[in-house]
Amino acid sequence: NNVFKKGSRGIHLEGISTANYSTGVLIQNNIFNDTYRSINLAYEKGFTIKGNTMNEFTNAGVGLYYCTTPYNVIKNNMTSSVTTYYGMFADNCTGSFGVIGLIANNFIQSSSNSGVYGIYFYNSSYQEVYHNSVSLTSTSTSSRAFYNSGGSNHVLKNNILANSGAGQAYYNSTTGAI
Repeated sequence: NNVFKKGSRGIHLEGISTANYSTGVLIQNNIFNDTYRSINLAYEKGFTIKGNTMNEFTNAGVGLYYCTTPYNVIKNNMTSSVTTYYGMFADNCTGSFGVIGLIANNFIQSSSNSGVYGIYFYNSSYQEVYHNSVSLTSTSTSSRAFYNSGGSNHVLKNNILANSGAGQAYYNSTTGAI
């Protein structure tokens, strides 16, 4: 129940390495206004990001680097009309059968005119994406409501992925990843 205004990152938490993750973080019911990246986690596992409101971020609402499952990113509201690049992303986040990263019931909206990605996965695995609403209106042809590159074993069900601008609603560059 905190309010974070301005600055680079509202919350930045980082474990040591993929051999020594930090565990058990709960980031819940916070408000982030005018940040570069609202929440940034690296080398974390067993965390929950829930019920947060992120407004006018210039890079990302949620950024995950080298995190491992299980974790939850659920019931967050991410909106930005300023130049932004990601609603949320998972970069090299891994899991295994039955131990997943759950991305569910989030609302992501961007009216930025830059190349925007609503939900973005890069070299990540075992991410399950359910019941999210993503709405983009960017005039950039590189914008994607959902984007995947690399990785494997993703599940994508019952999401609303809308790009009423010049880009695409869904893009997957890795055959068999989803």
